[in-house]
Amino acid sequence: MRILCADGQREIDMSHWGTRVSLEFVGQGAIGFQLDSLAIDSKPNLYGEDMKQGFVALSTPAARLAMKYFLPRIASIHTPAFNRWLLNLVPSPLVTIVKNFVWELDANSRTMFQQKKEALLKGGDALSEQSSKGKDLMTALIREHVLVDRADKVDEEEATSHFRTLLFAATDTSSSAILRTIQLIAEHPDMQTRLREEIITAKADADGDLSYEKLLALPLLDAVYRETLRLYPPASYIDRVAHEDVVLPLAFPITGVDGTQMSELVVPKGTAITMSLVGVNRSTAIWGPDALEWDPDRWLAPLPETVKSSKMPGIYSTIMTFLDGKRHCLGYRYVQMELKILISEMVCTLAFAPSEKHAKIEWPMGLTLSPFVDGKMSMPLKVSLA
Repeated sequence: MRILCADGQREIDMSHWGTRVSLEFVGQGAIGFQLDSLAIDSKPNLYGEDMKQGFVALSTPAARLAMKYFLPRIASIHTPAFNRWLLNLVPSPLVTIVKNFVWELDANSRTMFQQKKEALLKGGDALSEQSSKGKDLMTALIREHVLVDRADKVDEEEATSHFRTLLFAATDTSSSAILRTIQLIAEHPDMQTRLREEIITAKADADGDLSYEKLLALPLLDAVYRETLRLYPPASYIDRVAHEDVVLPLAFPITGVDGTQMSELVVPKGTAITMSLVGVNRSTAIWGPDALEWDPDRWLAPLPETVKSSKMPGIYSTIMTFLDGKRHCLGYRYVQMELKILISEMVCTLAFAPSEKHAKIEWPMGLTLSPFVDGKMSMPLKVSLA
């Protein structure tokens, strides 16, 4: 990107690069493959582009209803081959987008799994020639749970599903977090300057090479990260289904349609529940009257007593962005490392400012949030060398 700005400030669609960078981070660190060279003159990985369109399609009301009620019943009755044949008969552009995205994801995952497995069986140079040198999550999974002779080994079908899950779940959410952070520091130049000064000073004290521990400990960078994920979680809601009858306690009483005050709700087995992550993260009852404002400085002072006493069950930092329990986001530490590395490098070398021609950037509701301008996925910003 420094090459693009070598001749002065220019407007750049950051959503294009955010997707590419996020995909490559997942490729290198999680599955051990280079998925995008990130070269200026190279074409982006088609999977990244298809994935973006797939997420948009999956976020439509029709797709949500199908995923919640129709597809699970069809999948439980028929074979995968029959389901593919059935989908090919549906004359819907929406179905075609999702179908192509899912099938490409499945085909790529199976190919990469076989390549990874063959490299492990060969060992030696075959592993050292990989971009990750064999030091990635999927290599560890295959080595420890697939290529073993014990009762609890993971079969190849399940291992391949982990490939799919990592690519599907990690790429778009981290891309959303990266792009939102860049937009916010572009809109808050004073915060951008403070952040740049903190990172440059820390690098100078470390002779230009910040360790992982020192990077994560930078107070303002950490505050920017926490505040962005509090106010703008990449996934604004999550769907769940009650597996048994349960009584759900409420943090704050609510008033029923008959005027009755309720401090708990009875949730019958099989009830579909949509939980608003952004709603609880922005609760004024918890975070105070400025809960809707982006203010990283709130994390540099003691948090309000209402936050400390809220008993928020989030796995990370009293917010629900990464959920909690058995189904919390397993990659929340990886996302933290990814975003802090990227922001620290970009802010040191580049300066960001809002586009005057495309000032209104919208983030419509969806499975994950992505920036749009005039109905198209885009996030144009003015970028120059810092």
